[in-house]
Amino acid sequence: MADAWIEDVNRFWFEELTPQDWFGPPQAVDEKIRTQFAALFERLKAQPPQPAALDAQGHVAAVIVFDQFPRNMFRHSADAFATDHLALGLARDAVDRRMDAGLTQHQRQFLYMPFVHSEDRGDQARALALFQKLGLEEPLKSTQMHKDIIDRFGRFPFRNEPLGRQSSDAEREFMRTHKPF
Repeated sequence: MADAWIEDVNRFWFEELTPQDWFGPPQAVDEKIRTQFAALFERLKAQPPQPAALDAQGHVAAVIVFDQFPRNMFRHSADAFATDHLALGLARDAVDRRMDAGLTQHQRQFLYMPFVHSEDRGDQARALALFQKLGLEEPLKSTQMHKDIIDRFGRFPFRNEPLGRQSSDAEREFMRTHKPF
């Protein structure tokens, strides 16, 4: 079955992991993702699925593969962000086609995450609108914080070092007084 990976990814992310696993830095989760999904990530990165071939569940799974898995597998490196554009394209497609309407709150939360991770002000505004409708308090607060950072700096300062970008004095001060998320 060619699309078994969709069910595998969604089952793993939404049934095997807990919300604490999603946002915490547990090395065991990172290693589990590497062990179970690194080959899938590389395969899909080399040949991304076409949005038209994916249903809503497929969009969610592909976004998790391109947005969340690299952040776990490649923490603190440029590779953590290398497939953000693929995740964002899929998220845009799903939202534009209103495929998010039948998803659970948590599925929608992760479908919307590429907007939150984008360094584009328009994407940040869209993220905030989507999360306001979602109705989950903590993710909404986090989305607002992400948007505030992009509004202030035009980028996420904590990505500067992994991406080989120079930090401004204001960014360095921000990084001294804030924790990465």
